[in-house]
Amino acid sequence: MKLTHVTALALAVLTGVPATAQQSPTPVEQRVVAPSLPDQKNKEGVVRPSGEMPTDQYGNILAVPGVVDPTAVKPTPTAAAPAKGAPAAGAAPLPAIPTPPPGPTGPADVKAAYLTLRGTVKAYENGDSITIVESKGVERTVKLAAKATVYDGLAPGDQVVLRIPLKRPADGKSTDRITKQKSPKPPPKSKFTQAQSPAS
Repeated sequence: MKLTHVTALALAVLTGVPATAQQSPTPVEQRVVAPSLPDQKNKEGVVRPSGEMPTDQYGNILAVPGVVDPTAVKPTPTAAAPAKGAPAAGAAPLPAIPTPPPGPTGPADVKAAYLTLRGTVKAYENGDSITIVESKGVERTVKLAAKATVYDGLAPGDQVVLRIPLKRPADGKSTDRITKQKSPKPPPKSKFTQAQSPAS
């Protein structure tokens, strides 16, 4: 009796009884989201891994088909580089771009060569220099050129504009014109304000 029981057990092991054999896990459907460009919706879908890839008992992929081990492949010799200006194999030739003409030579031509300073007169020495205080509190003393134009009645406290020429023969350090600052014009009345005011 014992012999038949052992024989039946050996036959069950050899034939692979499903109750005792370990089954590999079946792949489960997975929801995937593929990111898209900005201002576009992401692409969503459901995938089911196929059983074609070899996996271990936990479902981890053992080897990916199509992936080559970089250490096992010998590098192929590369083709010689094409000559300079010749297009690469399979590439369209680049259009020839003409060389632009050279730029102007010689000294720079400066047309608007004036520095303008605005401020309040602190001190004025007739024919010699003027000291102004700019809006940020910076105090500057500027010499007057030999033929400087100054308006009549210049006095401390006036709002002035100094023009300093930079082009030769000027030295770029003395003013050749002092004028009064013009008061800013009031903004024009809006159409709404004009419509609200009584007709004159």
